[in-house]
Amino acid sequence: RNYVFPVDLEPGVDKSIYLRLKNDFPMKVPLHLWSEEQFQNQGEARALFQGTYFGVVIIMALYNLCIYFFVRDKSYGTYAGFILMLAGYVLVDRGLAVQYLWPNHPGIDFQMTLVFTALGCAVSVPFTVNFLSLRVNAPAIANAFRYLYGLWLFIAFVAIVYPASWLIYVVVLVLIPGGTSLMVVGFVMWKKGVPAAPYYSIAWAVMVSAATVYDAYLLGLFPVSLFTEYSLQAGNMIEVTLLSIGLA
Repeated sequence: RNYVFPVDLEPGVDKSIYLRLKNDFPMKVPLHLWSEEQFQNQGEARALFQGTYFGVVIIMALYNLCIYFFVRDKSYGTYAGFILMLAGYVLVDRGLAVQYLWPNHPGIDFQMTLVFTALGCAVSVPFTVNFLSLRVNAPAIANAFRYLYGLWLFIAFVAIVYPASWLIYVVVLVLIPGGTSLMVVGFVMWKKGVPAAPYYSIAWAVMVSAATVYDAYLLGLFPVSLFTEYSLQAGNMIEVTLLSIGLA
């Protein structure tokens, strides 16, 4: 899931190693030199965290899907879809998708990043509408969100048929105001006394904060550390727990 190269070093001998890296977008390139034992140890720790993360989100997705099939409440179905799309994005971002799903086609990673992001954002819109009962509490906002939902679906469709590099900028331009509007609506509904709104608002604030830290890390504004590297996944686990409580 990461680019790893064996290097033979002789005691007391200088060796120069040259790396050439090219990418159309910001890259995170932390360089580490490990002994074989150190490499095995750090790999086990990261694998344990990934197992914990995917275990949590998949169990929560299945749990909410089961409830949806029993009670037919769209909040549970759209929430499960949102969890799975975000997990798909993490699967690609962590290098696990190219390791296990399409090892011979690493170029698909960029395309699937766009698709998972757009579909995840699209599903978050009807989830918000249903979770906060916006058709009853704020019908005008619910109708306006239909356009945001359609825009995300259109971006996902374009990413599938024509994954151009400029699409990443479109995603960012829509994601910032779109995500902010969902969070603002949550706080407005909280102020109006909607019972589920506090859980939604806090969970969304945690997720936005985690995503902001992770994006700053990708852009090189924050240093490489366990906190920055896994902030998005940690925020996601907190978010799915809070929203599940809110749904209950």
